[in-house]
Amino acid sequence: MSLLTQKDLRDLLKFLRELYILCDLEEFPNYVISLTPKIVSSDLTGFSPINYKKLSLLVGSISRSIDHLNVEQVAQQHFCEHPHNAYYLQTGDGKACKISDFWNEDQLHCSEGLYHKFLQPLGLEDQMGLILPTSQLARKKTAWRSRARYDTLAPSN
Repeated sequence: MSLLTQKDLRDLLKFLRELYILCDLEEFPNYVISLTPKIVSSDLTGFSPINYKKLSLLVGSISRSIDHLNVEQVAQQHFCEHPHNAYYLQTGDGKACKISDFWNEDQLHCSEGLYHKFLQPLGLEDQMGLILPTSQLARKKTAWRSRARYDTLAPSN
């Protein structure tokens, strides 16, 4: 893995500053999509809220005009087939991953739903994403920190 250059770091800092500009909650997905190409090049940029408790994809936003409804239906139908979703459900690790981190080209091309019904119609051979937990999930994962803070404040016996 190569290290980030000074330009990469400047671009990331600029991205973060721009990301913190207040915007309407409904516009946030489109705002993120408009900023992302400044730090990551891609053929298609998307923002898809996912409910991992219900194993469902919520209405998302995509950077170019496509059959949005069909993409969402296919993604929903084959949600558990996606290796990044399976990895996150097993490990809780939302780091940036590509499908090719889990599957080779033959495995991907054997995937009826993920490849033949989702990626191939979009002209894609791979997908990279990261998972940002919602505040509810984040609270559960950091509950031990809150407890430790309270314990620190508690009087000693």
